[in-house]
Amino acid sequence: MQIRWFQFFTRKRAHRLYPAKYPDPHCQLCAPPQPQEETPGHYFGGCTHPLMRDVKCRRHGLTIMHLVRPIRAGSKGRCALYHDSELGDRTARALPAAIPRLPGQTLPDVVFLPNVEPIRLATHALSPLTPAERTIVIMEVGHCGDSAMADKVSTKIGDHESWMDDLVAAGWTVHFFPIVVSHSGLVTNTAAAALEHCGVAAAGATAAVRRIARSTLAYNTKFRNNRRKLYSMLDEHSHDPG
Repeated sequence: MQIRWFQFFTRKRAHRLYPAKYPDPHCQLCAPPQPQEETPGHYFGGCTHPLMRDVKCRRHGLTIMHLVRPIRAGSKGRCALYHDSELGDRTARALPAAIPRLPGQTLPDVVFLPNVEPIRLATHALSPLTPAERTIVIMEVGHCGDSAMADKVSTKIGDHESWMDDLVAAGWTVHFFPIVVSHSGLVTNTAAAALEHCGVAAAGATAAVRRIARSTLAYNTKFRNNRRKLYSMLDEHSHDPG
């Protein structure tokens, strides 16, 4: 409930309420030399501490898995699906050459081709893809804690615009679904819409969105608990005469 209603400890909030006790609003866990204010967005996604980055990657990867599993279960192999792994590895970078893209272009979290199988993409040079086969569904997931993180999510989504323009110019039909998950587990309606567009039944799409909400809250609780432990260790170290 504290996370859902923003009633949790951050250095910026504590500095505003108790400036004498907390004179510094910056995160004490970030690696120098550029400390940032400890806002909710920084708390849940911007901190550069290795433990925080690890939890952030796992939270993002699990969200991807909750989107991918119902698609895979309903497709029965009659499609091509590329996505990040549960640990956040960019496996989507292994897109086949049949999907046009420029070297170095940022790829989204999920790429789904509903009308073509992977083996067909491997043999496209011998027989070009038909217009029906050149349909692609793109999903980009971002976790957002405050306005600063919202700007980062918007930038991340905007990075795909040039690639999608290239796809359209090459005769592809592109369906793009940006999916944003808030710190409290609220998921934009585009998540269910994206799953239904990929052939997932409405009930299955709703269940997937609920799983995303629950897992996000669970991981954000890990953020809070880990940060409390790290701050406790920091305080102990600062008082250690050795």
